[in-house]
Amino acid sequence: MLRIANFEFRSGSQITCRIKDELITNARIFFDSRSLNSETKKAWICHDKSEFNGDESPNLLGFKYSWVFFIEQIPGGDYATYDVSEIRPILPGNIQAKHNCIVSSDLISFFKINQLDTYMYIFDYKLGIFDEFNQYEVSKSLNGYLVLKNENKSMDIKFGRFFRQMVLKFNEAVSKSALSKLEITEKLVETLHNKFVSFQKGDSCLIKFLSGNDILKGYTRQNYFSEDGGTLHKSCMTDKINYLKLYTDNPNKVKLAVIHIEDKIAARCLVWTATDGKQYSDRVYYRYDWLEDFMKEKLRKQGIDPVDEQGIRIVQLDKWEFESYPYVDHFYHMDKKTGTLLSLCSKDMKVMRNTNGTID
Repeated sequence: MLRIANFEFRSGSQITCRIKDELITNARIFFDSRSLNSETKKAWICHDKSEFNGDESPNLLGFKYSWVFFIEQIPGGDYATYDVSEIRPILPGNIQAKHNCIVSSDLISFFKINQLDTYMYIFDYKLGIFDEFNQYEVSKSLNGYLVLKNENKSMDIKFGRFFRQMVLKFNEAVSKSALSKLEITEKLVETLHNKFVSFQKGDSCLIKFLSGNDILKGYTRQNYFSEDGGTLHKSCMTDKINYLKLYTDNPNKVKLAVIHIEDKIAARCLVWTATDGKQYSDRVYYRYDWLEDFMKEKLRKQGIDPVDEQGIRIVQLDKWEFESYPYVDHFYHMDKKTGTLLSLCSKDMKVMRNTNGTID
């Protein structure tokens, strides 16, 4: 069995999916079960769309064409690559997928913040309730409510009620199949409803700014959410505490923005104060890829734009003579005489692009 998100597939399973955003309504998935032990799993979408005639599957399963893709395993869920997305099983009976569904970005963020990715599939199927709606939003006026929409009407509904009914209907639909049921308890519904209300009020995934020695918390692996994954754990400065005095000794020039999930750091980003008096964000290091844009937009709403979207920006450090220096993503050109940092290249300045604490 090949697991993709909440669904388990046998080779030959009938599916719907998207290839390069085009909906494929009649297809089957093929894979060699011997490849399932490898870290990256290879599979093919077999179908009859001539415009997607790619690498040929060893078995076309009665179709004319195939398209190869890979399932890359990451902590927290698997995902398809090579332009293949929204792989869905065709559910038993007359259950049909809802295509052209629109789930608002803030509602998606709520599900991701609370690690409910697999529950996103309750939006994707006609399960016998709320079938006429294909747009889902967080209410802007009623605490604890969603807004369900279509072209002609809208409906307000409590999040907990919607979530409970849709999960129960989904579990009923998959009960006679090999698909996994979703966990649903009254305690879970109550907990998620309370978290949803908190999310609406802006209390979830808040950005905190660290300065001085507190910045070191954002570079210490034991403070990270989960043991590995994403660019956060791959950062070359993680646990390189002795190299970071340039940050900790310049609290008026550089801070560290962090996002916590379950009291652990899930994303971090340096924020620089430039000589023009404005603040600029550096590269975002994240546990989950959705946090990159999420953090950028949160900072942007506070008037902090990404430095790589600007022209040359200058930071004047208060202190700059140290034994060791960090690897810096953007403000890495330094005038050692004046303590000036530039966001773009200058051949006459020192460069902080080493991972061993040295400066060239």
